[in-house]
Amino acid sequence: MMSLLNEQAHMPDAPAGDSRNQDQINWIYPARATSAGQPPVPLGGPEQGVVTYPYILAQAKNKSKTPEQFFKILMGIYFTEEELLNGNLHGGGTHQALSPAIISAILTETKKQYGGVQVKLYRVVNEKCGRMRATLKARMNKPVVLMDANQVGTTVREALELID
Repeated sequence: MMSLLNEQAHMPDAPAGDSRNQDQINWIYPARATSAGQPPVPLGGPEQGVVTYPYILAQAKNKSKTPEQFFKILMGIYFTEEELLNGNLHGGGTHQALSPAIISAILTETKKQYGGVQVKLYRVVNEKCGRMRATLKARMNKPVVLMDANQVGTTVREALELID
């Protein structure tokens, strides 16, 4: 499942190095990034149909110490939080499969950046999605302080008990 936010009908300017007819290509853009005045470039090669901006690749490379971290950083940029919460590599059960085009482009770019290193794709993708679910669960269970004229420092749970 791809978000409508990161898919465009066509790009006004074709990525550097792409000679195909730009009206026939549905380029996939990062869900959480802006151009920063840079022209888009293909992520993993023009055959993938996914574009990025050079500063995104530079930031991801500088922030990551391993190919797996690089891959996870790019996943966070290309997929929305909702897609990561509800997805995994192949889908199944209550989860939907993440876009194979984006995963393939990120994998190809990771291999380019790290000299053809092998990435355990299933583990890396599902770790990223699982971490997102764990983060959401922790956020939901975190006590929230409610300031009240009668009670100072009441958590939601305590406030509900006071009402009963």
